[in-house]
Amino acid sequence: EEVAKKAEEESLAREAEEVETKAEEERLAREVEEATKKAEAERLTREAEEAKVREAEEVAKKAEEARLATEAEEVAKKAEEERLAQVAEETANKAEEDRLAREDEEAAKKAEDERLAREAEEAKLRESEEAAKKAEEERLAHEAEEAAKRAEEERLAREAEEAKLCEAEEAARMAEEVAKQAEEKRLDREAEEAQLREAEAVAKIAEDECLAHEAAKEAKSLEAEVAGKRAEEERLAHEAEQAETAAKKAEEKRLARQATEEASRLEAEAAAKKAAEEVLQKAMLQARDLMLETQDLQDPTEREAQAPLSAKTATSSQALAESEQVFALYSFDPSKIDWPFDDQKALAFSTGDKLKVLPVEG
Repeated sequence: EEVAKKAEEESLAREAEEVETKAEEERLAREVEEATKKAEAERLTREAEEAKVREAEEVAKKAEEARLATEAEEVAKKAEEERLAQVAEETANKAEEDRLAREDEEAAKKAEDERLAREAEEAKLRESEEAAKKAEEERLAHEAEEAAKRAEEERLAREAEEAKLCEAEEAARMAEEVAKQAEEKRLDREAEEAQLREAEAVAKIAEDECLAHEAAKEAKSLEAEVAGKRAEEERLAHEAEQAETAAKKAEEKRLARQATEEASRLEAEAAAKKAAEEVLQKAMLQARDLMLETQDLQDPTEREAQAPLSAKTATSSQALAESEQVFALYSFDPSKIDWPFDDQKALAFSTGDKLKVLPVEG
């Protein structure tokens, strides 16, 4: 019986050691999985940063191409202005009085046209500013709403995690109490077994057959009690194992839910950013449409009548007509690239900034 007990204790010890080894392996597997997820997130972050750098380089290239195109247009405009000036001088030599009269009329028309153009431009700027403000307010409201939702979700997640931790602690305490009870029952069983051995010795020593028969009956009853206690201990050990398994499953479900919530939050942030970019793009397109409509409202005959003016007047009117205000679709940081033009400093801007494009002379 002692050998059987030792063998059973060794079997229980091996089972406990195997359970601990399995738990350690599962913990290491979870840590490896978390490290893998973290590495994947860092890789995605690096790819996003590289994409931003490439976009900035493309924006810089487009800006350089626009500048070169603007310079070419200015050279062509200057040549055209010189030709028009020569034609104007020849016309002035032929009819000085008629030219002075036309210049007076053209100056009056030009003043009226400039006033109307300024009013239209101011109205267009006000509308574009209002559209930009509205887009910014909508973006800020959306961001505030998203932040509130994320805070609420984090609070709920913390509360759920605290509740799960409490449940896990309660399960651990119950398992510990069950183990204590099992240990107490094991000690009782050992005492009862010792009593059983004493009873067997008494049965062997007793010379009276009646006493031996009674001792045998008592030994059988004690064996039955020991078997019942062993069954009870096995049941308690099985319940403790089930409680530990349930706690592990609850922890795994909590980690999976956290990963799902994090993925949902990232998707929501990406969607919000995309919506903000679409709003800014729509505002820019509306501002550009308003500018085109304002230019279309000018009378073609008046534009033709303004052509024979002096070179200075033509240059100023063209600069006013060609100046344009736009909204930046991307952010640009010149410190992150190698800017090749020492005589012109690069302009840093962010997504949504209002910019004014001016023609470069010479």
